[in-house]
Amino acid sequence: MPSDNFDVFRKKTMASIIDFRGRPLGEWSLADADSTETCARFVLGVLRDRPNLRRRFPDATSVASGYRDWLLGRGARKFRLSPRAISNIAAVFAQELGKPVREFYLHNPKLQAKYPLALLPVGQKRFVKWLFRRDGQRHTLSIEQILWFLHQTAEDIGAGVMETYLLNPDWQERFPLALVGSGQRDFLRWLRDSFPKFAPFHRLKSLPRVLSVDEGAALRQRISTGGNGNAAFVTLDWKQRLDPALGVNLLSHFCFFSGLQRAALATKTALESADVLTSARDMPSGVDSAVEPREKWLGLEVYPITIINVSPVPYFEVCYRRSGLTRRDNVFRIAYWYWELDGVPHEWSRFASLIDEIWAPTPFVAQAMRAMTVPVYEMPPGVLLSKAEPIAREALGIPTGHFVFLFLFDMCSDFTRKNPLAVIRAFRLAFSPDEPATLVIKVARGYIDPVNLERLHVAARQNKVLVIDRLMSPNETDGFIAMCDCFVSLHRAEGFSLGLAAAMLMGKPVIGTNYSGNLAFMNRENSLLVDFELVEIAENGYVYKKGFRWAEPSEAHAAELMRSVFEKRHEHKVRAERAKKGIAEQFSVEKAGERMKWRLEEVRNCDTTRAR
Repeated sequence: MPSDNFDVFRKKTMASIIDFRGRPLGEWSLADADSTETCARFVLGVLRDRPNLRRRFPDATSVASGYRDWLLGRGARKFRLSPRAISNIAAVFAQELGKPVREFYLHNPKLQAKYPLALLPVGQKRFVKWLFRRDGQRHTLSIEQILWFLHQTAEDIGAGVMETYLLNPDWQERFPLALVGSGQRDFLRWLRDSFPKFAPFHRLKSLPRVLSVDEGAALRQRISTGGNGNAAFVTLDWKQRLDPALGVNLLSHFCFFSGLQRAALATKTALESADVLTSARDMPSGVDSAVEPREKWLGLEVYPITIINVSPVPYFEVCYRRSGLTRRDNVFRIAYWYWELDGVPHEWSRFASLIDEIWAPTPFVAQAMRAMTVPVYEMPPGVLLSKAEPIAREALGIPTGHFVFLFLFDMCSDFTRKNPLAVIRAFRLAFSPDEPATLVIKVARGYIDPVNLERLHVAARQNKVLVIDRLMSPNETDGFIAMCDCFVSLHRAEGFSLGLAAAMLMGKPVIGTNYSGNLAFMNRENSLLVDFELVEIAENGYVYKKGFRWAEPSEAHAAELMRSVFEKRHEHKVRAERAKKGIAEQFSVEKAGERMKWRLEEVRNCDTTRAR
């Protein structure tokens, strides 16, 4: 098998790759320094052609290394750099040029499977060729970002090994103690033996520390090393653990802006408020969308209990491998599932062998889940608000003095289930176009479903409704809720409805369908519930199948309630303040943490032979 080593300091190697501009990757000139686009090429080209500089500045891409200062001082005089070039060089080091390439890789399970050593020079050649292939747009990374990434990975081999380990289930399974103590020495010895010609592995004596003291201790306690040197996970008597602290692994979409992300973050915050240790691992969503950096969400399965907040379809069965995580034996696994219908597909029975119990956020979900063959526990979540970013109504074109109704949803959710067109129809039934009322529909990732997005825009234009199609941070999303006067959801079904709960927690009057998971916190005393008929789903969708049931909310009744909120503002404000107090008490992250800890303590203290 040909070598996959990519030596960024070898001229022949760099000349063999032709970049998007038609230049050999290793080519550079003084003129590159005068361009903001290519200045990084000059910075790295100088370094590659001068071994003395590489020896003097082994971490040259880091500001702390001193290479930048050399370029801006002695180097500037040596190359007679223009003021513009000097400014460009300073700007290059102020950026994290290599980070987009690293994050692009971290968020792509397919690339990790195809190029498992892409974060190390010893396995980069095919990955680099893939990055520069011309058979279609594969990414939006620039040449300079790729170059900077290659230099960074060549400079910090230890970081590359550590990060590769965190993404490689096979390495994790073979060397479960690779990041602690003697297990690390065994792992590094294996690397040297496996890649005898790669000199940096022979110079590598230790890896960066990524496990906390608690995580390292938990991992050691759960590993038994036999006389043959092979390590295997074992079940412990948890009552006799040396470390009495309770710890839990979390597996969810921590980087993907969504309701599930917010639920996962709230779960983590709740647990930590109850002094439960957590190790959090992100599972890539597979949706082409903006995401948060993943490098801080690569926790290992170090504790004996794992909570999995990943939807049953499409990735639950492969969530470990997709996350770059090995699935340990003897771990008690809890599926924390948000589900919107009153029954579950019979095919879900196959998931029972993968979990030990189910947590349901609401009684509605719990009832549906009891069709499964594993124990179901009601576990109301905590509602975690972000720091709301102020949203100016005038910037949105909302006339001064208008009463603002809001509905927000993600197009990654089912458009028919979310039912935004009903909100538009009910609003127009309640108000004539010349009345001082505005409806705002805030949608995220509209491009996911262009047909229904166009339907939404057509209905909005016909009814003078404001549609904002933009992916926003949790801070911006909560800012929209804070901006509105009333939150409306005419959903056909919800597992919980974070939007309604967040609005109530902010003291906003809320109107919602009198059906499904939102009734865990909504009643006629604290909110306005819309009448409905229970109907069969007429057509098969990707998730929700024909024959199951959901609600058909009354648009006429919703219009009456909108009108009531508009005309009796003080009355409904009093109701909203009462709701705010109630939901703050029942669904605080602290209360949720107490509930979760109580159940986890039960799990820890019971017979663990069922752990899967």
